[in-house]
Amino acid sequence: MKHGPQRPIGGFFELEVPHTGSRPHPNAVALSTGRSCTLVILEQLKPRLVHVPFHSCAASLAPFEKANVPFRFYGLNEDLSPNDLPELGADEYILWINYYGLCDRITDGLKARFGNRLIIDDTHAFFNEGHDGPWSFTSARKYFGVPEKLIPVRTKEFHDTTAPFRKGLG
Repeated sequence: MKHGPQRPIGGFFELEVPHTGSRPHPNAVALSTGRSCTLVILEQLKPRLVHVPFHSCAASLAPFEKANVPFRFYGLNEDLSPNDLPELGADEYILWINYYGLCDRITDGLKARFGNRLIIDDTHAFFNEGHDGPWSFTSARKYFGVPEKLIPVRTKEFHDTTAPFRKGLG
C-alpha cells in the first residue's frame, strides 16, 4: 500500500467556531506573548525583587532582564507547592505558576497570604475566571488554534502601555 506524502500537523488542530460577539476574559487586555504580559506587569509594579519558582522556563525569565528587575528562585515540593517562601520586603513580589491548572488550592492559599503582592501565571488554566486583587495572566494559545499568542492580563488598575506588544488585535 502506498501512502501519500507525510506532512507535519503543527502544534494544534484547528477549531473553527462561529464568533458570538463575546470573548472569554472580557476585562482583559490582549497581548502578543506571555513574556509581554510579564513585562507589562513588571513595568506597572516596578518591583525591587520578584521571587520566582525554581521550575520556570528560561523564556519566562527574559522579561526580568529586559525590565532590569532582579529575581530570586524559591523551591517547590513534590506536589508543586512552594517551600521556604520568604517574608516579603518593601516592593517585593511573588510570581506563582498554577502548574497545569492543577494548583488552584495552592493559589488560593498564596492569595490569602500575599494578596496584591502575588503575580499569578495562569497560562495552564485558561478557564479560571481571574482573581480578585492580584495580577494574573493566561494563554489562549495553549487551548485554541489561534494564530497569535493572545494573553489576557487582568487587573483593576492598569495604565495601558501595551501598544508595542499588540499584533493585529482589532
